[in-house]
Amino acid sequence: MGTTVSTLRKGPKRKPPIERFRKYIEVAEGGCWNWTGHRDRKGYGSFSLPGGARHSVYAHRFSYEYFVGAIPEDMEVGHRCGNRGCVNPRHLEAMTHRQNLFDSMTSARRNAEKTHCVHGHEYAERNTIRTREGFRACKKCKRLYMRRWWKKNRMRILAQRRKLWRQTHKPTIPKSRCKRGHAFDKQNTYVDARGDRVCKACRRLAVQRFRLKQRRQRVITNSRR
Repeated sequence: MGTTVSTLRKGPKRKPPIERFRKYIEVAEGGCWNWTGHRDRKGYGSFSLPGGARHSVYAHRFSYEYFVGAIPEDMEVGHRCGNRGCVNPRHLEAMTHRQNLFDSMTSARRNAEKTHCVHGHEYAERNTIRTREGFRACKKCKRLYMRRWWKKNRMRILAQRRKLWRQTHKPTIPKSRCKRGHAFDKQNTYVDARGDRVCKACRRLAVQRFRLKQRRQRVITNSRR
């Protein structure tokens, strides 16, 4: 007598979800129900419902819905014990996404608990600002960063401003003499890296004053010896 398709499809009846769910529970000393089944990379347990692997749900969500009730809309199930693999309904609570972030051991909670910045400055009201994303920032650190940035990019920014000013303003008539009255002719004029004219006679006088100052300092240091 040959077998039919209907007899091949028949098999042992699948157990109810709650019976399969309890097989993967391991009670710990602290009261947590550790999930021994499959877990994802973040440590949350997954439980498959009838319909195949595509119908799998989080184990802690299944436990909350079965033992407590339906999860409210726009709410998440968080672990009060801090154990992501726990499925004990007494350790689970429905909360918002923000509450879940601060309740769990995430970077948001660790940063919120900090009282000082990386460089040791206190997060006081006068020393704290809020960024566009809503994060805290240290005023002293930002002030020091802006000083370093300005010292590094000062010449480039000033050059850009001069270039923009020359493009927007009308060209002025160049001066024929410097502040000390020296003529800006070909023999007495050179152009520096910024593109400005420099008087050679004034430059020579400045060098002479600098050398004379150095000589005086040497005489003073030698006399003290």
